[in-house]
Formats: sequence, structure tokens, C-alpha cells
Amino acid sequence: MAKKIIRITSLILVVVLSAALLAGCSLFVLNNQRYRAETAITVGDVEITVGDFIDFYNNTMNQYVQNGYDAQTVWNALGNQLLMNYIIFDTIKKEAADNNWIGVTQNAPYDAVAQKYDTAQYLLDADDIQLLLKNVRKSLYDSLNSLVETELSNKYTLNEAEKEEERALNVLDKYNIYEGALTDADFENDIEKVNEELALYKDCDYTSFESIVNNYVFDEEDEKVSPLLAKLNKRVKQDEGIEEGDEGYKQISAKEFVTAQKAALNSLIRSVKTNYFGWSLAEFLDFQMKSTIFTRLTQEYMVNKYKDIEINDVLTRLQNKLDNIVLSKQEYYNLYPSKFVEDVGKLSKDNFLYYVPQQYQNKYAYVKNLLVQFTEEQKEQLAEYERFGKNSEAYLNFRNQLATELVATDYTSQKDDKGEYTTKIENIFKLVGGEIKLTADTVLSNALNSLPANTDMKLRNTGFDRLIDKYNEDPGMQGKAYDYVLRVDEPDKAGKADSWAKEFSAAGRKAVKEGLGKYEIAVTDFGVHIVYFSGYVAADTFDFEDQNELYTTNTATYRFYRAFYDDVKADIYNERFQVIIDRYFEEGKIKVINKNLKKLLKEYGFKIEWKLD
Repeated sequence: MAKKIIRITSLILVVVLSAALLAGCSLFVLNNQRYRAETAITVGDVEITVGDFIDFYNNTMNQYVQNGYDAQTVWNALGNQLLMNYIIFDTIKKEAADNNWIGVTQNAPYDAVAQKYDTAQYLLDADDIQLLLKNVRKSLYDSLNSLVETELSNKYTLNEAEKEEERALNVLDKYNIYEGALTDADFENDIEKVNEELALYKDCDYTSFESIVNNYVFDEEDEKVSPLLAKLNKRVKQDEGIEEGDEGYKQISAKEFVTAQKAALNSLIRSVKTNYFGWSLAEFLDFQMKSTIFTRLTQEYMVNKYKDIEINDVLTRLQNKLDNIVLSKQEYYNLYPSKFVEDVGKLSKDNFLYYVPQQYQNKYAYVKNLLVQFTEEQKEQLAEYERFGKNSEAYLNFRNQLATELVATDYTSQKDDKGEYTTKIENIFKLVGGEIKLTADTVLSNALNSLPANTDMKLRNTGFDRLIDKYNEDPGMQGKAYDYVLRVDEPDKAGKADSWAKEFSAAGRKAVKEGLGKYEIAVTDFGVHIVYFSGYVAADTFDFEDQNELYTTNTATYRFYRAFYDDVKADIYNERFQVIIDRYFEEGKIKVINKNLKKLLKEYGFKIEWKLD
């Protein structure tokens, strides 16, 4: 099965549902069936109806207008988007007539649904309708779930849902490398996630919007209620001092949950009926499916017809953009050298180090940190010794003793029934002459001793990154874009203090003095750190011709590629599309039916200022 779902598709339904719920009738004063069917604009042989124009305003423009933007400004910025979508559709129809665009038959039973929509015959993926229907259901249920929480909030206070985050890796062995990969990245490979989320609900017939609507509300006894209810009940805010099992402990019942579902569904049904000509929710979904298919089709055209931009245009423009930024940074740091110190201290995945001034060469070092943390119980024990002072011999000795008791977790091992990782490593640290050292011949010490030689620093650094992925408990080292930055020279009394714990900084500087690829042990109130010197801070290197660099997460090349790709691609699209739009105007293929739009444009507060003959 194909996995592609267009990003914008998942947003369309939510936006319009929100508009229907929140905007009220004023948004649809002129939005009646007869008027909607009138022709507003013709683009070649394709008509843009008044309804299409209204929907474009509601779905695309209104959110900006509601946020305070001038309607004319919004239209001037986005109007060509509407025009281009229909130019594309006009082009697709002509190419199809010449057998230059061959749509595919949708897979059964979704082919029956596809026959209801004129645009579906041009789709290129046999799974399109199935995937779009599933996304429509997910978007609908997401909107309804939000309304359910609103209903429940009359009695319960719900905390924000906790996001389950996967452990980010520093070493990725699999690359998604092929020509056109970035253009295809405009499609989200999220169908597995959609299926996983929809599996929480009752089975339904996706070829029927009535089935999608009617299968939202559960029976109280349905076994699928329990996991959904459990997630909600974890978020219920309890009164202070009330624990599970105490009198007054709040929990949403299955009956309350199902009642809230019914209320949410009825609220949405009423809103759609009020704002959309008495339509049922199923009829509204059918209407939305039509525009969703149209969006899918126009984006498929762009992906298939303009995939060449990745090779022929994007990379060249990205290189030009990079060259200009580097020159700009060189001039900036030459004028304001101290700004480099600020920038190097806040490196993250969202920025880059383009240039290092001569006076700062080898003045800053990158260090990696593999942390084995104290447990919460150990931290509580350590806190009791703070009465002696954190710099006291008693405190430091007790902290070192706790360090010898630390247990490391292998985060690549299997999990048990409780979700705990099954492989632990004990006796990894020992006290030698009052200092914490690695215990010889343990899994961790053997792994460190087996790292590649520092004659190949790239390979050795990767080896240490693998150990971080396996054992580290410092979240700042997981999936990072840059290692931690440490000044090579210790700060003088008048200088800016280290941002790191003094023990960590001292271990890092000692490792730097010993040379590339060396590591030292530090004990702080967090736990035991293995501080590894990975290299001096240097300007990022970018190589857009290296496929591994280009498609590997966290490389500077990949991050620059992703950071600026959308802007560069949009510029290229706009340039190419403007040529096509200009040609349509020059050939008289665009006509605005002013009499049909006069009242509507007056209400919306903008004019169509295209230059027409």
C-alpha cells in the first residue's frame, strides 16, 4: 500500500469544521446553494464557482483576516494560489485528453466512491481515495474529541496531554536516498500512524460517510472505551493532597465519556446544519472530500511535473544562499567579534556555525557527554548531606560513594511488561584514590576501550555516539545537532563563568589537553559523566552532492537543506507559475464574472485587481 498523505489534506477538514463551529452565520451570509453554483471566474475550460471562491476564502484567507490582516493584503498574497490550482486542473484535463496524464482506477471498494467525484479520475495513486477517507475520518474525530474535552471540562479540569517522545538517536544507519526524495518529502509517510489512531475506534465502512459519522460514539460496554478513557483519566486534575484510592479522587466514568461524545457529535451536527444549508454531517464530509481530492490532485501534479527542480534548481540556489550567508557572517564577525562568542554559546538544530574568526580558532571545543544519572532516591539521600555544605569533604565523599552504586540502562534492550528496559549494567564505577574511575572489564569500559583509534576521528566520534544512544541519560545529548561547547581556557575571575558544572568543565578541559578522542570522568549532582573531546569548534561544512550528508538527519547539510528548502522551492514554483499565469492572461484564458462576485467581494472587503483585457 502506498503511504503518501499530503500535509495540507489533514488540515483542510479541521480548518473548515472550526470555521463552521466558531464563525457562525456571518461567514456564510451569501453562501446559499443557488448562488454558490454561479460561475465566478473561468480559467481556460475550467470554471471557478462562487462556492469554490467562498470556500477558498473560508479555508485559506479567513484565518489570516481573523488574526488582523487586511483582506486586500491577504488576497494579493494568496489569490494567485487559487488561480494556479485551477490552471493546473485545466492543464491536467488537457493533458489527459492528449493521453499525457493517465489517472488510475482506485482500488475496490473505494473505486465506487471515486466515481462520485469528477476530479478522482485523474488521481495517480490507486490508494488515494482510501487514504484520503481515512484522513477525513481522523480529522473529524480529532475535532469531535476536542469538543468532548470541552463538554467534560464542565465537571473536570484536564491537564495537557503528555506527548510520548521516542528516544532520539545520534547515529542513523538507514538513509532515504533517491532522486527526488526531498520533493516527495512534501508527502507525509504517516499512514501507519493514522491506522494506529483509527484502530482505537469502532470499525466502520470507509466508503460511507454515514458509517464514519455513526461509528464515532461508543456503547458504554465497548472494550475500546477503556484505553481512551484511561488516557483521559490520567489527565484529570485532582484536588491537592488527594491520591488514588482516597475519597474525592476524580475519574471520568464510561457513561460520562459516552454522554460527552453524543453531546459533541450533536453540537457539530447542529452547527453544520445551521451554516451549510441544512446539510447532514455526512453531506458536509462529502462536500469536504471533493475539495480534498482536488487539493491532492493539484499537489500530485506539482510533485510529478516539477520533481526536476530538486536537481536542476534547488541545490544550486541553496548553494548560492549558503555562499551569501557565509560572506555576510564573515563581515559581521569582523565588525563585531564578540558576537561570535554569543552565537557559539547557543548553537542548536535551528542555527548554524558559518564562520570562526581567526582569533577564536581552537579556543572552543566540542565535548560529548555520556551521563549515568543518580536515581531519585539517591538524589534524596545526597540532599541530606547538603547540611555539611556542597563543597565539604563529607558531601563529596558521600556523592562519590553513591557513584559506585550507579546502574546503567541499556536503552537498546527489550522492554518488559511494565515498559522497563530489561538490560542493566552494575558495578561500572569504582573509587580509586578518592576519584571515580571506570571499573575494568565491564560492558561499558570494554566498549570504550574498543572505540576506533583516534587517527580516524569521524569513525571514533560515531563510535562514542553509539554508546550515547545505548546508555546515556542526558536528554541534551540525544539527537543533538551539536556537541556541547566548552571554552578551552578557564575563565579568569573577571571573565564570564562557565555555563557547565565546574566538575564537568574541569573534566572537559582535561580531555582537551590529552587530545582528540580522549575522555575523562566527572561526578556532579546529576550523576557520573564520561566527558569526551570530539574536536575544536569549526565552521560547519556543507556538501550538497554527498547523498549521505544530504539525507542524514542532524548533518549540517541536511539541516540547511530542510531549513531553506521550502522557501527556495516556493520561489522557484512562484517563478514558474507566474510565467504560466501571465500566459493565461495574455491569451485571454482568465475571465472574472464581476456581476456574480460584486456582493461577495463587498462583504469580504477586497477587490480582484488582476489586469484583464
